[in-house]
Amino acid sequence: MKRLRDGNNMKLDKIKIGVLGGGVSSEREISLISAKQVYEVLASKGLDVVFIDIFTSLREEVKETIEAHSLDLAFVALHGEFGEDGKVQSILEELGIAYTGSRPRASYLAMDKVLSKTIFRKNRINTPGFFVCFDSDNILYNSGYPVVVKPNFSGSSLGVSIVEKEGSLKRSVSEAFAYSNKVILEDYIEGKELTVGILDDEPLAVVE
Repeated sequence: MKRLRDGNNMKLDKIKIGVLGGGVSSEREISLISAKQVYEVLASKGLDVVFIDIFTSLREEVKETIEAHSLDLAFVALHGEFGEDGKVQSILEELGIAYTGSRPRASYLAMDKVLSKTIFRKNRINTPGFFVCFDSDNILYNSGYPVVVKPNFSGSSLGVSIVEKEGSLKRSVSEAFAYSNKVILEDYIEGKELTVGILDDEPLAVVE
């Protein structure tokens, strides 16, 4: 994969950038909004940028669509499945196009909450306790409330709910199953949620 780093011969004002948006997941509309904002900012800086709507998950069609634009760099503004799960990233690597975000395996692991939390525990990183549900008709959860219900393989808070009492659990789990074939029931931790991005091993600003 080509890399764009400080000190090489490829500068942002000398390359063609493609903003990948849309996608085929339940987060398509959110992705289109994100991609439009990214495109408008890059265009306002006078950069050579094009918006590319990814409207299929067929690998060869996606490759042809991306190749048609002769990109040097892809800004991945796709959300959810076939966007953040490593599949588009693997296509870009195959095409030799540099792209924003993590490599394919890291992208996949970050999307799969069960795998992520398993890795956290293995490396002694604190994470809320959780229970995995495979069937909305056979929920074996018997811990305390409130509990957070979320799809295992989804994003943008789709299908996520906080259940205060047992009588509401089945409905929330059923709604979460609309987005994933596994659902997590996770201990509720009250407080603020903060995110710190890392770029080239340097922390970015804290986002609430």
